[in-house]
Amino acid sequence: MRYCDGELSPAETARVRSHLEACWECRAEHDRLQQTIADCVEFRRTVLREHLPPPPEPWKDIYTQMDRIDAAMAPPPLWRRALGWLSEAAQPRIAIPAGAAAALLLAFVLFRDTPAAQAAELLERAAAAERKAPQAAKRLRIRTRSASFTRLLPAGGPSPVAQLFAKANYDWQDPLSARSFGAWRDALDRKEDVVSEDGDGFRILTRAYAGELREASMRLRRDDLHAVEGTFRFQDDEWVEVTELDAAPALAATAEAPAAPAIFFDKTNPIEASPAAADAATDADELKVWALLHRLNADLGEPVEITRSEGKVRVSGVGLAEERQQEIAAELAAMPRVEVRFSNPAPAPAEAAVPRATLRSGESPLAAELERAFGSRALVDQVATEALDHADALMARAYALRRLRERFPSGGGGLAENGAGTLSGIERDHLNALLTHAAQLDRLLGPALQSMGAARGASEGERNLFAASYSLERSVSMLFGGAEASGEARQLPARLLERLAQVQRLARRQLANPGTESRE
Repeated sequence: MRYCDGELSPAETARVRSHLEACWECRAEHDRLQQTIADCVEFRRTVLREHLPPPPEPWKDIYTQMDRIDAAMAPPPLWRRALGWLSEAAQPRIAIPAGAAAALLLAFVLFRDTPAAQAAELLERAAAAERKAPQAAKRLRIRTRSASFTRLLPAGGPSPVAQLFAKANYDWQDPLSARSFGAWRDALDRKEDVVSEDGDGFRILTRAYAGELREASMRLRRDDLHAVEGTFRFQDDEWVEVTELDAAPALAATAEAPAAPAIFFDKTNPIEASPAAADAATDADELKVWALLHRLNADLGEPVEITRSEGKVRVSGVGLAEERQQEIAAELAAMPRVEVRFSNPAPAPAEAAVPRATLRSGESPLAAELERAFGSRALVDQVATEALDHADALMARAYALRRLRERFPSGGGGLAENGAGTLSGIERDHLNALLTHAAQLDRLLGPALQSMGAARGASEGERNLFAASYSLERSVSMLFGGAEASGEARQLPARLLERLAQVQRLARRQLANPGTESRE
């Protein structure tokens, strides 16, 4: 809209115009906007102007009066004030220094730094400060459109994010660095810089008119020009945010600091190891590990196991992505009596992806009824994908709850008050998320199932939340994947509504009365 209204700067206008020349979708949207504006103009000309009554009196031009007021309140012109001042300051001892000051002021106004010069100077000073500073290990939080992880520097192997930076000729080994930012910026043929103050620091934003990396910004602290945050926007709307966290305690530990946990990524090549702790790990130590993995969403179906061995809490897993391993290891690094062991097996041969079961004509007795209930085959497929995603997410929460109950069967009994509160908080998170997914399934499927003859009704039935969740997930899969027999298929809508009601009832009861399921 700002482009259509002519409100963009010349550089931004050129950038949008260049994009419109290459993008059919945006060009079509621009044409629709222009047509809408033309329709509004035509409506005003042919309808409003013709049918509105004439105004009762001519419109008063208030701007004339406002100009008159401004002229009366305006100070004398600068040249007139300067002449008056010079006539009063005729003595050489006053006139000469004043003239020099005026010349300096004029030179500053005419030749003050452009944004490009400001950006280059700030980056040069920040890079010089980095060279003088001691080379300490960094811990960075990396966020992308589809992932979030923590990375220790210097480290990092091949990854999709690393490939993005490599294509853009930007140093991925230290992305949050004035030197890396400056090297990328200096290599650009055409660019636009914006320098602004940002809280207690400065922000440099550079836009490139070509290349893989189209826009990058970096925030520098005011006191030492240390880079603490960066945002990178690539072609195809990919983006990466990098934020510096506190230094990893295990890497910054001194001789007087508590011993850090042993961290391994296989059984023969430890990255870092410490002597065994004198005292054995407790239930409270293990619960802290559960809480941390819960915060990282590592307790929702990822191949991460928590066990107790040789007086330590051992976190192990096979097949996790390297960046995910680094993130979990970095978060656990400060916890004593914890050992992290990850293994990376040899990659298995690539197999063709197995498509998720969807409705096929003639295979399910419910195919025609579902199409009538939802309105079209395309909408059935869309709802099936969304419903199966919610069913999978609901089942992941049910599995996480069961694992917690198996490990802490007393529901927090025997733990200190803060430990019991932590366990209860994790369970509440899982139960609330499970209820959210169940409500979304009800919203997606409830009206259609009722139109197929299924009736809602209170049903006690299953008393175990995990078993009810498993039955619900299986019913959703069978609904869209085809039932084995026609008789079974006819019962699916009613059974699915019943399972939905059971899951929601059991989850709400467990929220209201923690420990209910474990007693049953």
